[in-house]
Amino acid sequence: MSALTIWSLLAAGAAIGATAFWAGHRTARRRTSQLEGAAQSFCLEHCRLPDGRCPLLRADMRREDCPLWRLIEADAPTRKPVDTEAPLGAGPYRNPEYESDDSG
Repeated sequence: MSALTIWSLLAAGAAIGATAFWAGHRTARRRTSQLEGAAQSFCLEHCRLPDGRCPLLRADMRREDCPLWRLIEADAPTRKPVDTEAPLGAGPYRNPEYESDDSG
């Protein structure tokens, strides 16, 4: 192989790699509003009571009150660092007025 062929192959490989990296990086930047289809699919297929109703309807909540839909409507960036020290979800550590009944 000649030096020109080798350099051409290396340049083509670098160009393909740079283009793939750019395209992957560009498409990886998402917003929560783009998860609307996935959220709807989750609600319809996985988050149902045995009778087919949404569990939030029991508490007379509207779609806008649902935490999942509030995340979608926030249109926040999805590439956020995770704080591993912060607790997630509800519980006594998040709700000081909540007292669990562990008396048995």
